[in-house]
Amino acid sequence: MNAVKLNFELEKWQGITIVSDVAKVTNVTSRLKARDTDAVIDDLVTLATAFAGNAWLFESDFTIENLTVTIRAGGLGFDNVLPVILSGEGGIMDTVVEFDTSLAVLLQ
Repeated sequence: MNAVKLNFELEKWQGITIVSDVAKVTNVTSRLKARDTDAVIDDLVTLATAFAGNAWLFESDFTIENLTVTIRAGGLGFDNVLPVILSGEGGIMDTVVEFDTSLAVLLQ
């Protein structure tokens, strides 16, 4: 969570203008601070890939395929959902061994 927080506190995300599509911003200076959902998705994918590279996630594919980003009503920011399956600390797995045996029965 801290890594996501730090990412969106970077200068790149300060004083931005939220638009539906950055490609439609023709003024070069304005485009520098324009952000759309694709920009958020790009950063979240980069983060998920880095998290998996650090063994923090079980897999990044699940996160990348299921993340969602929407523009808040009135264009006042982004809402995103970043689902993760965290990795776990490994160890010896529980093992159950089953076997059959034949017992001789003495009848008298």
